[in-house]
Amino acid sequence: MDLSEKLSRLEAAKIQRLYSFLLDSDASPSSSTHEPAKALALPNSVFLIKYVRGPGDRYQELINWVFQIEYLPAALWDAGGTSGFLDDCLQRAAIDLNHNFEQFALFDTANTASAGNFCFQVGDRFDYYLLTNLCLQLEPELLSGFSSSANAIFDKYIHHSELALPEFGLGTPETILNSSPDLVEEFVDDLLQMPSSLTLVAIEGEIVIAPMTEQGSFYAYRSREATDPNIHATSTTVLRSLPDSTAFNQTAISDLRTLIDSKNTREKDFQQFFIENPQFLSTLNDDYCEVRPHVCLYDPDVGRLIPDFMVRVHESNIWDIVELKLPSSPLTVISTGIERVSKEAARGICQLLKYRSYFASKTNRDRVSRAFNTSPYEPCLSLVIGRGHSALHHEWRSVRKGFPNVRLFSYDYIFDQALKRHRTSSGR
Repeated sequence: MDLSEKLSRLEAAKIQRLYSFLLDSDASPSSSTHEPAKALALPNSVFLIKYVRGPGDRYQELINWVFQIEYLPAALWDAGGTSGFLDDCLQRAAIDLNHNFEQFALFDTANTASAGNFCFQVGDRFDYYLLTNLCLQLEPELLSGFSSSANAIFDKYIHHSELALPEFGLGTPETILNSSPDLVEEFVDDLLQMPSSLTLVAIEGEIVIAPMTEQGSFYAYRSREATDPNIHATSTTVLRSLPDSTAFNQTAISDLRTLIDSKNTREKDFQQFFIENPQFLSTLNDDYCEVRPHVCLYDPDVGRLIPDFMVRVHESNIWDIVELKLPSSPLTVISTGIERVSKEAARGICQLLKYRSYFASKTNRDRVSRAFNTSPYEPCLSLVIGRGHSALHHEWRSVRKGFPNVRLFSYDYIFDQALKRHRTSSGR
């Protein structure tokens, strides 16, 4: 799943949280103020505001940046309708600011203390950015004309002469990616694992409360004539259940760390740990939802093949294969100045390729299908081996045409991802 697809899955509240995080990060020019962005929610608009404090002890704050946050479900993204969407957002914001201008008025110390409001001193100028979640290529004409269009809208709807028209700008996920892609992707991954809501779910005759994350809003409508401006559609929001907040509990995380650090840990010890704690394998892919250990695959030509784990991708019959080696085995070695896959990793890759070849046979797939009512076809291959940088994983690519790629993960990667999810679920 690429980053733009991940961004499309974030609902409105998480988009706002993403922008708030980025505006306070070192990647943002406004972070140099050392003042966190503050939220200002008006009846029909949401803003994040950055400012610098005025001199002296008086409660005076000078606005420098106003960020309007707007969200549009991915199902409604349409390059042809983008201009109308942006104009509508700006119009609602201008009306909101005009009717609630006291939020921006200058208060003296006494009035501020009694009012208890979030107040600002309006400066001679400030920058105003409309930030959206649109992940599509915007037309150059729209970008070049955005500032003049925004000025016309604010001039029409805001009737306070003390508020000078700002300098307008437009922000999209694409502009965020250009500034700090690694920082964005890591935070988006955390947001995708964060529950959107707690939902009552009927499971096997019992009502349980399950943490859910939104997968996006979808709309269904009949085909229409191009000249018809009205669309009548049925909408639905797709939810995906997340592991319970106790899934990555501190005890299990500590046990994994002990296994990784111990020189006496055997491969079967890790196998048993992941059998008892299958949620840890979801760190390899957010969409893994079912884990089956030691599935016996019989091939008359080569005998029995037993992969360590087969894992199913959510809402599909796609099964991937995960093979384990020891953390003491190196992932790569350096020979004559060139980094290569180690012998231990090469043996693991050969095992995975045997499993892949097994499922290339229709006879074998039919045999597995009769036993499990489903059968993998060209499964994704993952090898867990060695120690390494906790934020990265590698991919082995063969120079021989037709060979599949193999994803290589270190045990530190699994541990770090599990720890981050535990901290997210516990609110730390």
